[in-house]
Order: sequence, then C-alpha cells, then structure tokens
Amino acid sequence: MVLRRDVVEEFLRQGQWSPTGDDDAKNETLTQDLLRRLIDEYKAHPGDPSGQSALGLFVLALGIAEWGVRDPAGLPADPHGTNWASDSSAQSGKHLMSYSVGGLGIFHTDGNEMIEFIRTICQFPQITEAQKNDLLATVAANRYKDQKVTFDQLRASGVCRPETSLRGRDIFGEDFRHHDVGGGAKYCLRFFKSPKLTAHDWVVFKTWARIALRKMEIQLLLIQKWLDTYWLKTLRQLAPGDGFEEEAFINVRFRNSFSGSASNTTSPPNSSAPERIALQMHAYRLKGQERVLRRVNIIQRPVVLYRAFMGKPQLPKFMF
Repeated sequence: MVLRRDVVEEFLRQGQWSPTGDDDAKNETLTQDLLRRLIDEYKAHPGDPSGQSALGLFVLALGIAEWGVRDPAGLPADPHGTNWASDSSAQSGKHLMSYSVGGLGIFHTDGNEMIEFIRTICQFPQITEAQKNDLLATVAANRYKDQKVTFDQLRASGVCRPETSLRGRDIFGEDFRHHDVGGGAKYCLRFFKSPKLTAHDWVVFKTWARIALRKMEIQLLLIQKWLDTYWLKTLRQLAPGDGFEEEAFINVRFRNSFSGSASNTTSPPNSSAPERIALQMHAYRLKGQERVLRRVNIIQRPVVLYRAFMGKPQLPKFMF
C-alpha cells in the first residue's frame, strides 16, 4: 500500500476497528486533523499514487461509508444538515467489520469479490482442510439461484429461517456480537431463494469473515482493493480540469453501486464543476432512484470538505 502505515492505522482506529472487534460499530467519525492530512497529501502529490490513494481514503470514509466528522467546529455548513454527524448505523453506511448486513468490510464486498475474499481466508494457516471445504461451499455457485453468488442470498439462508438464532455462536463457540438486524418479509421474499444454502452455511461464513476482518492485513487488503477497483478507475476515466475531483467523488459513489453505468458516464472536457456533479447525479438516479434520493446530500460532503480544505469557494448545493 502506498499510503503511510501510520495514516492507515489511525484511519482504522478512528473507524472503530480492533483485532478483537465485531460488526457492531456505528456512528463512525474521523477527526479534521486526519481528513486534512489526507487532503494535504493529495495536494502535495496529486499525480502520484500516494496522493491519489489519500484522496481515495477521504472519499471512502465520507462518501461511501457515510461516516462523519468528529470535531466539526469551523467547518462549512453540512449539506446533509446534521452538523457533520455520522450517518452510519446498524442498517446504513458501511463498517470496517461489516459481515452481518450489506456485505463484507468497508465497501460491502459482494459477488465475485466476496468469492475472492473467501479464497483468501482459505490460505490462512489455522484453517483445516475440512473447514476450508465447508467455507468454500458457502460460495459455490451451483448452490445459488441462477448460479450467481451474492451476499444477501447467503444471509437470507440464515436470517429468514424462524427457527434460527439471529446471532448465536460461531463454529468455535464464540458469541456473535454483530448488529441485531433480521430479515423482514420484504427482504426474505426477495432473497430467500436458494434452498441448497443452509443456516449452517451462514454461521460458517460469519465465523471466518469475522476472523479475517479482525486482521489488519485483511483490512489493508480490502482498502487497497477498493482503491484499485473503484477509485483509480474513476480517476483514469474522467477528464482533467476544474471540477475533476468533485466529479470523481460522485462518480466513485455511483461506481460502488453500478460499476458498469458509472464507467460510461464522463463529463465533456471544459465542463464546470457544477455541471460535472449534475451529470453524475442524474446518471446515478437513472439507475437507482431510491438510493440516490437518500444519499444525494450526504455524498456531497466530500465536495464541501475538499473545497474547504483546499481554500476554494463553495459550490451551490446540488438538488434534484
């Protein structure tokens, strides 16, 4: 990783990660000092991987994970209207230790990336051959509807069975302490469609996901994965010029939900910053209106803070 180790470790600490943690974090916030350090690194090295990764970590926290600012005094008005408070909770935002709701880790790894994550766990020295086989079975495509591995189909195999404990214990007898979030009728109707998956599969998956997410090297791996798969693709795609960073903040949030569509959305050269933001917002809304309407204000937070820390005048707030 090109980011300084002490910066990433401080990011993890402020994001409530620990080697004994669980998926019960909420209201994560970062200090102005850490956020300014990330912007200063980008300002000093805008064309280098170190600066670009620092800016990526900045938007990952504020725009993707929906964390807040711990000490908001002196900041511009929060476009979300909550004085820079975190919007992260049991059912919203993303957490470093996420494994029980939404996906894995800070960007909610799913699909093929989730399979890759499981295969990484299978390389751990403490996992036995039998345990490895049980774990690989949780992401075997022939056990999923339409042969498509998804986090929520696997989760539904556990939380949508009334006889199954929502938390319970892992395969080694340790209590799960994750968020107490069940399925619900609408969720289960949508995702409980893989009869080959069992409640035991969900427990096996959670056991090893928690073990993995408690390892700092796995956290670093996931952050780097997001930077490479989402952020750096956005930076390479967009036209340089005024508003480049602001458009990138919105495009990468769009990409985190709809990668293919975001890859085809780029403002023409010489577009203004407000035009760039509007183009990305409208394209995102075409793909996921409900998501965008909920996030439209919070995903402008990186724009506002970036411009404040760079000494630039604020832009008019985007509104549909």
